[in-house]
Amino acid sequence: FLGRMDHQVKVRGFRIELGEIEARLREHAAVREAVVLAREDAPGDTRLVAYWVGDGPAEAERLRAHLGEALPEHMVPAAYVRLERWPLTPNGKLDRRALPVPANEACARRGYEAPVGPIEEALAEIWAEVLGLERVGRGDHFFALGGHSLSAVRVIARMRQAVGVDIPLSHVFSHPTVASLAAGFSASEAPVSADRAVAVRATGAEPPLFLAHAGAGSIAYAQVLHPHVGGQVPVYALPAPPSSDAAPRTVEEMGARLVGMIREVQPAGPYRVAGWSFGGVLAYEIASQLIGQNETVEFLGMIDTYAPSYFRDEPPAAADDDAASLHALSMDAAADAGGRGETAPETAGSVDGDGDAELEAYVARLRAEGKLRDHVTVPQFRQMRDRGRVNRQALREYDPRPLPVVVHLFAAQESETEDSSRGWRDLLPERSLQVTPVPGTHLSMMDPSNVAVLGQALSRGLERARAGGAVSAGGTARTGDDASPS
Repeated sequence: FLGRMDHQVKVRGFRIELGEIEARLREHAAVREAVVLAREDAPGDTRLVAYWVGDGPAEAERLRAHLGEALPEHMVPAAYVRLERWPLTPNGKLDRRALPVPANEACARRGYEAPVGPIEEALAEIWAEVLGLERVGRGDHFFALGGHSLSAVRVIARMRQAVGVDIPLSHVFSHPTVASLAAGFSASEAPVSADRAVAVRATGAEPPLFLAHAGAGSIAYAQVLHPHVGGQVPVYALPAPPSSDAAPRTVEEMGARLVGMIREVQPAGPYRVAGWSFGGVLAYEIASQLIGQNETVEFLGMIDTYAPSYFRDEPPAAADDDAASLHALSMDAAADAGGRGETAPETAGSVDGDGDAELEAYVARLRAEGKLRDHVTVPQFRQMRDRGRVNRQALREYDPRPLPVVVHLFAAQESETEDSSRGWRDLLPERSLQVTPVPGTHLSMMDPSNVAVLGQALSRGLERARAGGAVSAGGTARTGDDASPS
């Protein structure tokens, strides 16, 4: 009734212990006392704000960098307010309600550098509008300014209106400054190439983990999952190609494209690859091609991925066109899977017919029922659904061979099939398949209530593989006790 005594809050789907952030902040030499709040100064936009009292000067960017060394991204405050003294209640206690709204300069940012050219100026104006800031410089980092996946979607929508350019959500994550995003296109040029891996977490002492895009082409699940993967593991997402007649149409072609992205980031092994749903099949093909190129695959993970044999007869419920498209679009709109993104898309029904009128009516119904965000257009929904159909046909034609590497399958516990191996045990030897059950359904396993368990299981799999479960360039698997099936 009185509230939580441990000051735990929930921000964009993540449960955050404010005391842990405060303790880390007090470790900085300039900070004597610290308080962190979750503020909602703009409706629907909750962000973390750090207040501190200290003797020495400390810029917001330095404090953010200090916290970023020890905390995951979702626990790093967006703004830092220095106070001479705490506001107190008549009883002499901290008056949290009296802590001021952070000013523009409280956000972590470099020295202001004015935008150059009309594209940068338009982008800076859009970012300032969306983030509620007075001005944004060409070197300011979108997420350091308090941006997140939902505000990134708003930026893309405003760019479409103001600049006339439509870019994927992933480009805001891979080009998070005004200068870098504007450098990829101009008013007369095409958007930034989608044929590069997106750095979801670019730093870490271990080999990176590459996550292949899901069936509908989305990589938003990588943003949801990566905070729960070991902090020393860099994470890269492998985006789908733009839809066109020239896009790959077989699993082998798709895998070769993603291998090229991976080797651009990491020229030599050991490699770690994984993927959710159809992305797991792509990860399997990536591993196959890397082994064929005499490279070492240390870890191969599949997140509730069905074997291609399932699709040759009758596809499982998890492959439903419209349910998968709806869920992917919801995750793209809010990669934290909070709010409407948690709505079970299986209840949305399906569209009758492929004509424009039928699809428009279907999308309008989804919006009215709160199952699809208003910014999603009919062409976007059609593109994602059609991509799913192409991928399912590619699955029917894909004939994988056993690999000399331990395959880690993370199977959703709430499934319509009793086969926890999702059909892979018919292909892989007993010792080569390690099945780990995780909570949720095929779709809800990425919800905030379940994804932390999945991330922990994935991290344990990476640790076991690091200890001795990789396949050498010569094709011989090293399998110790940790690599045996559960």
